[in-house]
Amino acid sequence: MLFRKDERKHLGLFYLHSVLESTFAVVWIYWVVYLLDQGFSYSIIGLALAVNGASMAVLEVPTGALADAVSRKLSVIAGLCGFAFILFLIPFIKSPLVLTVVFAVWGFPIALISGAAEAWVVDNLRAENREDLIKEFYVKISSITNLGSILAALLSGLIVQFLGMDALWYTYGAALLASVSILVMQKEHFERKEAHFLRSLNETYTNIREGAHFTIREKNVMYIMIATFFFFVGSELINICSKPFLEIIGVPREYFGYLSAVGFALCVGMPFLARHLADLFNREEHYLSLHALVFGVVTASVVLIKTPEIAAILFVVIMLRYTTMGPVLGPFFQGFLPRKLRATLGSFRNMVISIAFLVGDFIISVFADVTGPQIMVAMGGAVILPSIIFYLGVRSK
Repeated sequence: MLFRKDERKHLGLFYLHSVLESTFAVVWIYWVVYLLDQGFSYSIIGLALAVNGASMAVLEVPTGALADAVSRKLSVIAGLCGFAFILFLIPFIKSPLVLTVVFAVWGFPIALISGAAEAWVVDNLRAENREDLIKEFYVKISSITNLGSILAALLSGLIVQFLGMDALWYTYGAALLASVSILVMQKEHFERKEAHFLRSLNETYTNIREGAHFTIREKNVMYIMIATFFFFVGSELINICSKPFLEIIGVPREYFGYLSAVGFALCVGMPFLARHLADLFNREEHYLSLHALVFGVVTASVVLIKTPEIAAILFVVIMLRYTTMGPVLGPFFQGFLPRKLRATLGSFRNMVISIAFLVGDFIISVFADVTGPQIMVAMGGAVILPSIIFYLGVRSK
């Protein structure tokens, strides 16, 4: 059966919200190209992204404490409404200063949603004595998101072709508001807690300190963290500059969505292939080092590309880098972590990834206007290559 007993009763509205949100998330394939069209430079876009990332990092703890003290449901709904408002606002922004400020403010609704949405679901299921549905929820949400990404990519191409890029922002904003009308009907089992902002900040600092100390002591974990850092710095350069590169090389804009749909469809089966290949290598560190070599070299070769057909094929191939790494790296990394520090080190790794994105945004802000997107994508591949050395330094237990 597709659904377990009473699963639709407990999770149906959450699933419907996820369908709407993922299927109509049509902005992300085109947003960099759109902002460039609006007259913003790479330096401004990179700065706005860096400010947005810093804003989310600063607001993550206090908004989490606020959701614990007031309501996870209210936090999520307020966050979605704020997110939709920003989406409706973007097409009217012409000033670099206003764009940077809006991206900074955008961090607030994102932080309101982050963490609170999952906590709302899990608390509901525990209150209803249906903890058996928690894993089921995560599996189905992942499937819905993957399928929604394919549909959103196809839809975004059609919207750009027939309605123009302004319509992308309005479509996604309207879908988020529609999903709010669904979540309003979802009940919440919530035990109000006293807000302790300083305690939350102290706990965050303690987590960072403990994570850093363990990482320095445990060389395998440190090497994986460093390899992860290089991979995500390079990936940020690729993410931001790949679509502008496709346009410069001559790929029609509406094809960005269609090519992304092909990439997302291939991504569905890649985790299974990745696990099989890793088993053939018999040592995950060898697979991961080869993964970094292949995607680093393939991406760096962008600098040699002259035709739109080859650029389009390479774009689809590069999209596979996450789903061919995550299913292998995740359990491999977890194998080095002690149980009592597992959550702390997971949070510390997420912080390393956030810093990597900020570094990537800074590099784009400084260099992209001078070098152009093709060189920046190739640079992203080159930045991934040092990961090889650190993966080879890991010794399996």
